[in-house]
Amino acid sequence: NQFGWGIHGYPNPGHLTGFDIEGNIIFNNGINSDRGYRFPSIMVSGYRPHTAGHLRIANNFTYESADQRPLKKFSDANLCLGCSDKNVNEDATVRDNHFVGGEPVAAIANFLQVTMTGNLFYGQSGMAGVAVPEGASIRSYHWDNNRYYGAGADGSRGALFSYNGKVLDFKQWR
Repeated sequence: NQFGWGIHGYPNPGHLTGFDIEGNIIFNNGINSDRGYRFPSIMVSGYRPHTAGHLRIANNFTYESADQRPLKKFSDANLCLGCSDKNVNEDATVRDNHFVGGEPVAAIANFLQVTMTGNLFYGQSGMAGVAVPEGASIRSYHWDNNRYYGAGADGSRGALFSYNGKVLDFKQWR
């Protein structure tokens, strides 16, 4: 029940490399702010001209209550990687975490490589949004063996995911 951000990895000055976020319990970031706004449980991003890379996020438990109000920007995601700056980042491994809440649960943008395995996603406003940087390939993303519970951005079983701004249901996402 913090007033603001959860774990926030942000380079300034210099690059952010070899950052490990492991074994944390993160609960209701931002709920005690004067308006009860939602802030990411885990946010890691580069900041021009610096990049983030060689990130490892493992064995964490995050929770965002439905009582938290969205700001209607990137900070509504529970897990937010590379979503605050258009800078192209290197690589991230996200494994064996429980991410509960957020709009969507996870937002990943502008990473050249991502491994996302063994995670649990639970949300009522979408599971994950991914934006691959220009010139990069989705083939450099290994996204497998995750579990998804909840509803899509429109409250239905559709609109669970987005890829480069296009809304997808689970079948399209696969």
